[in-house]
Amino acid sequence: MKKLLSILILLFSVTAFAGTPARITKISDGDTFHILQDGKDITLRLIWIDTPEKFNSKKLEKDAYKCGVDKGRMIKLGNLATSYAKKYFSGSKNVEVDFYGKGYYQRSLAVVYKRGSEIPYNFDIVADGYACIYKKEKYPKQVLDTLLERAKLERRGLWGVDYKVMKCLCGE
Repeated sequence: MKKLLSILILLFSVTAFAGTPARITKISDGDTFHILQDGKDITLRLIWIDTPEKFNSKKLEKDAYKCGVDKGRMIKLGNLATSYAKKYFSGSKNVEVDFYGKGYYQRSLAVVYKRGSEIPYNFDIVADGYACIYKKEKYPKQVLDTLLERAKLERRGLWGVDYKVMKCLCGE
């Protein structure tokens, strides 16, 4: 898997990542983190990914309705995605962040790496089956589509827990 990711990273040609050092102070859910960077508290919305909702919201209601399930089932998946993120960063909360502007709710859009890693969390969470691709914006299509397809086929992460709902959420 690491070899596949390395090859995909090479194919993914964007400007070199700056990797601004930061420290995660809170993981709200699988795609929203709070960091401390240069003495500032910053809320991050991780780009290219979308994890199931774990908080009661209009999006949770919309997703549950669209997928024909109750909100509790969606919240369970959201909690599992959050647990994945917390476990992923359990060894160290020190990260490197690449910023890509501001999102709809004025959160900083970002890609996050474990310090010293060349593979972003934003790729790993899809590869491990805990997130869908956020397709409403431009994303590294070749890389993420390949990672999502493999996670789906191998029933990794949430794909193994609730394939039907993940298929609905990911628009498959």
